[in-house]
Amino acid sequence: MTSSVSQLCTLCQEDDVSIAALTWCTDCETFLCSDCDRYHGRIKSTKHHKMLSIEDYCQLPEFILQTRNRCREHDKKYKLYCSFHACACCFQCFTESHPNCKEIKQLSDVLKNVKSSASVSRLESDLSDLKENFENITRSLQERITVMQNQKVSALKEIKRSRKSINEYLDKIEQKWSTT
Repeated sequence: MTSSVSQLCTLCQEDDVSIAALTWCTDCETFLCSDCDRYHGRIKSTKHHKMLSIEDYCQLPEFILQTRNRCREHDKKYKLYCSFHACACCFQCFTESHPNCKEIKQLSDVLKNVKSSASVSRLESDLSDLKENFENITRSLQERITVMQNQKVSALKEIKRSRKSINEYLDKIEQKWSTT
């Protein structure tokens, strides 16, 4: 998970101004303060972008935060998906690396029903079951640790009792031999 350190508005930072961001645009991959967010929502080309609050952004797992919407090589938005290579592509990637691939689809079509697909539902169920299993295992291991700690205390008491008994017996023998 991301730390609770506040993020700064990406656009304001470009102007050397440090203002805390309130939202994150998943399409632009940009942090926005309240003013920039308001303008971002009014611009025709960006008003339909998906926004996340900083609180929700901070709750995202690390592997999600490392996923990008833009091609690392060409810094262009992914628009296509190559099923053969199982990867997202920008148009330039397609022309350079995938011109002969036959399984090219619009990325938006591939992602359209992902959330409602059976595999996502099954994955959510499996993750829920896995979480429950981990909680049960953790609880069981914690109980075993407690039992073992109690056994250790009992064993130490028994050792002390046995040592005391042995010492008393040896003292009697020593006393018997020293008086004879």
